[in-house]
Amino acid sequence: MAIADTIWEYPVWQECTKNTVPPFHKDAKTGDTKLTKRQLEAVQALARCVHGATGYTKRLKEFAKNQDNDKVGKEAWSKWIRSNFGAWNVRKDVESVLDMHKRHPRQLISEGRFGSVSVGRLIRVCEEITACIGRWTRYRR
Repeated sequence: MAIADTIWEYPVWQECTKNTVPPFHKDAKTGDTKLTKRQLEAVQALARCVHGATGYTKRLKEFAKNQDNDKVGKEAWSKWIRSNFGAWNVRKDVESVLDMHKRHPRQLISEGRFGSVSVGRLIRVCEEITACIGRWTRYRR
């Protein structure tokens, strides 16, 4: 959820996820997400807090806060991710692209293409991996 509000805007990610609407999106519906109205509202409230934090590290900390009023949202988000993530085959695609280029995310960072290790750099690595997946997906067709 920490970077999800940005990654969902990438056409390649939308294609990989089969245009799935995440539960924190303004157009999300209970039927689309298979969450109850209460769960959907809880995820959206949690996402507003997480996405309102500036910077990836602060977003992670915001999500990790142990507040009772976030429990329903966190459980619903986990349920939604578990029920959708496997069908997207994202992990398999990322691993295939990296294997094809004989690379690991740590190698991309250590090669200096992204400077010293930081959260910002990790995000750029993810963006490059996502772009590679897009190129690879077009190649597969």
